[in-house]
Amino acid sequence: MSFILLQKIKNVIKFQLNRYSLINNLKKKNFKPKKKIIIFFGHRSKSYFGGNLKYWYLNFIKSKLFLDYKIYYLCFDIRIKKLLHKQNLPHLYYNKQNYLKILDILSETMYLIFDRDISKADIKNELYYAIKNSIKIQLWHGRQARSHPFKNDKVTNNILNKKYKFLKLRKEHRGNDIDYFLGDFKHEKKNLINHYFNPKKFITAPRAQYSNIKKLHTKSELINVDKIILNKIKNRKRANLRNILYVPTNSHGEFKMLNFKYWDNQLKQTGDKLFIKFHIDEKKIVLRNLKNIHVISQNSDVVPLLWHFDLLITDNSSINYDFLKTKKQTIFFRPFEYNVRSNNRVNYYYKGIYKKILYNKKSIARNEKELFIKINSKKNSNTIKNINKKYDMILNINSKKEKNLSKIFFEKVIAS
Repeated sequence: MSFILLQKIKNVIKFQLNRYSLINNLKKKNFKPKKKIIIFFGHRSKSYFGGNLKYWYLNFIKSKLFLDYKIYYLCFDIRIKKLLHKQNLPHLYYNKQNYLKILDILSETMYLIFDRDISKADIKNELYYAIKNSIKIQLWHGRQARSHPFKNDKVTNNILNKKYKFLKLRKEHRGNDIDYFLGDFKHEKKNLINHYFNPKKFITAPRAQYSNIKKLHTKSELINVDKIILNKIKNRKRANLRNILYVPTNSHGEFKMLNFKYWDNQLKQTGDKLFIKFHIDEKKIVLRNLKNIHVISQNSDVVPLLWHFDLLITDNSSINYDFLKTKKQTIFFRPFEYNVRSNNRVNYYYKGIYKKILYNKKSIARNEKELFIKINSKKNSNTIKNINKKYDMILNINSKKEKNLSKIFFEKVIAS
């Protein structure tokens, strides 16, 4: 065995011994941190900066209520670190070189805010024990609009079986050590509980990203936005050309069933352009030789783009709630379920998700041919009419509360 290899092995053993010692020390800490530190925990997906967590963070660093607090966004990806550094925004970067320093700061952090699961099954042991004494505030990156949609179905298809098993496995990722759940999820509370969210307290608050569905944005709001696509859709909008957005959820490989060349030919006939934003957890998909279809950077923040689209195509993605603020039309396209289940059963599934808000049988496309019939039928009727006023607060349409995020947090969390 060479001397260099032996030295590498010794270094690995030394690192692991130090790691175990560190974890044991963090386990022993049982005091509530008193340092006025608020950390936005950007752990999943590591290369993503967007959605609720991004806009809560941007709101907090501008607020006068937190002048005596240190506020950081904790990055786990060098690209995000560079983007925040370029804008001189307060952040921390977790890597092998400085993880001890970061863990020390985390162990003294009073408030930890996150929008994904942070159980032992989701993050490293040293991170889990470093944050165990902090007051934990859970946001959520999407919506839990239905309770276990496949629970009562006799599903034989392998893909759907995997999804149901995945839902059951979520139980181990959602413990009872979350202090607060912040969001406009009042009508979804039962579903959240059925999906094993069990905070000590639910607090109704606006989704921060709604305030950024608008025409103009600041430099910080455009961090991690696909600028090439943004300029393209703006130019098309000025030329009165139609932009269509397709945002599917994680498909588990189902996109192989779609014929995007057929899509491209259909778009050529109408003069429309389709822009696809694949889910951040989707395996990378490459589309070639398509002139009328553009792929938005997968890890980018799509929220600042929404204002410039005329039509949304999605399945059960929570983006349809965000898109409501534009008052534009949505087509629900999820052909994969229709391949293995009855039409009535799938319609019931959609109705369960969108009842009283968006559900309209005429807006569901069961296959690609039907999709383009519906796209063309909405050519001259882009605006939604008569959105139920009961949901104005939930959807934050024209809501002044969007600007009061920091005030809600201060009054309901810090001062409570």
